[in-house]
Amino acid sequence: MASSPTKSADVPAEGNVYASRTELLEWVNGLLQLQLSRLEQFTSGAVFCQLLDAYFKDVVPMHKVNYYASNEYEALVNYKVLQQGFTAIGLTRDIHVSKLSRGSRVELLELLQYLYKYLLKLKAQEGYSARDRRAITVQGGTDHLPSWASTSQVIARNGMNKSSGNWNTLIEPQQTGRRQLHISGSFNASSKPPTTPRGSTTGRPSTASRASSQQTADKEDRQSSTSGS
Repeated sequence: MASSPTKSADVPAEGNVYASRTELLEWVNGLLQLQLSRLEQFTSGAVFCQLLDAYFKDVVPMHKVNYYASNEYEALVNYKVLQQGFTAIGLTRDIHVSKLSRGSRVELLELLQYLYKYLLKLKAQEGYSARDRRAITVQGGTDHLPSWASTSQVIARNGMNKSSGNWNTLIEPQQTGRRQLHISGSFNASSKPPTTPRGSTTGRPSTASRASSQQTADKEDRQSSTSGS
């Protein structure tokens, strides 16, 4: 059964607990003996799992945590472990796995702030060895998390269409046109001026019309000359 950590003394009032990104990174690096410098390094979920492990004994099965996770599929396992840890200690906060595992800085920062605010009121386990705990994780421990591919890099490498969410799928030009027609009912009608089809008489008189007009003018000239004589 999981043991509950003791309360920490001299903790600021709950409403006043806030830390900058730099302060959060320093807190995590000091507690877990890591060398993190960017929020993206939290994307795999492994660090979040060990933050709980540092405060709650026998809550997080660290042997299932993968510090070398470098894609969404591997990260899902870590977030499942994290969710189970939340449930075990009674935290009901939703974990937006889809956004977190894709490196959303907003989601990563919000979750980190949430854990900082919650854990700051408690005391970490006495004698906790972060490196020893990482040593039992999948593939062993590391102080340097692998680089996490950004969404733009993944798209460029795998041809993922952001709008469709399908991997290895590129929208063909004609598909783009059909989608646009389905949504707006037109193919950018306002972006190009209307063109007159070849052979169309719209906007100019036909040859027969011009000849008829010329004959009428000649007839009027002859009548004017006859009346004048």
